[in-house]
Amino acid sequence: MAKIWLGGAALLLVAYHSLWQPATWVYNDRSLIKPEVTTLFTRRILDKATWAATDDPRRARLMNLLFHGMNTALVALIANRLSFGAAGALMTVAWAIHPIHVESVAYAGGRAELLAATGVLIAVLAALTGSYWWIWAIIGAVLGFAAKESAVVVLTLVPLVRWATGRSWRIPLGVCITMALTAIWLLGGPVAVVNVEMHSGQVTALDWLLVKSVAAVRLVTLVVVPIRQTVDIDYDAVSTGLRVLSVVAL
Repeated sequence: MAKIWLGGAALLLVAYHSLWQPATWVYNDRSLIKPEVTTLFTRRILDKATWAATDDPRRARLMNLLFHGMNTALVALIANRLSFGAAGALMTVAWAIHPIHVESVAYAGGRAELLAATGVLIAVLAALTGSYWWIWAIIGAVLGFAAKESAVVVLTLVPLVRWATGRSWRIPLGVCITMALTAIWLLGGPVAVVNVEMHSGQVTALDWLLVKSVAAVRLVTLVVVPIRQTVDIDYDAVSTGLRVLSVVAL
C-alpha cells in the first residue's frame, strides 16, 4: 500500500512538473491579485484570502498544486473510510493525475474550484464518521461555499453518502433541502439565482437548465474519456437539440 501512495505522489509531481517553471499571469489571473475583502461575508472570501497572499505567478500555481495534493489526501481518507483497500489507493492515484483537474490546478485562476472541492470533501468525509459528524460537515460546507458557489453539490452528496453507506440520511436530507430553499428565498427566488450566476438579466431558468445540462454531460464524459479538453468551451454555441438531449441523458 505504501508503494502505491509513494508512486502516486511521484506521478502527481511529474504530471505537474511544468508548474515549477517561470510563469506569467493569464486570462483573469490579474483581476484576482490582491482582491478587496471588505467583510466576513464577502463573496468567495476564502479564495480571495489566498490570493491576497499571492503576487507571483509561479507561487500561485504551486499553491494550487498544494491544494490539489490536500484534496487528494482527503480522497484517500474517504477511500480508506469506505474500506476500499488497495483498489481505493489506486483510484485515489488515478483521481490525482486525471486530466480533468488540469485547468483547476495549472490555471491559477481555477483555485476557487480546488478550495470548493476541499470543503465538499471534508463534508463527505465527516458524513462517514460517527457522533457529531454533522459539525465537521457544516464546517466543510461553509468552507466550500466561502470558496465558490459550486460547493452547493454538498447538499446532495452528504445525504447520498449517508444513505449509500447505511447511515441515517432522512434528517440530513431534510436539513439540506431546507437550507437550499432558504438560500434561494434569500437570494430572491430561482430567477434571481440564475441571473446572478449567469451575469445577465436576459437568461431564463430554462436556458440556464439547458446550458448547465450540456456542461454536466461534457464533464461526465471527460471523466470517462479525457480527450479533446479545452481551457474553455462556448456552451452557448451548442444547438438546442443537443441541449435537450443532455437533459434527457442526465
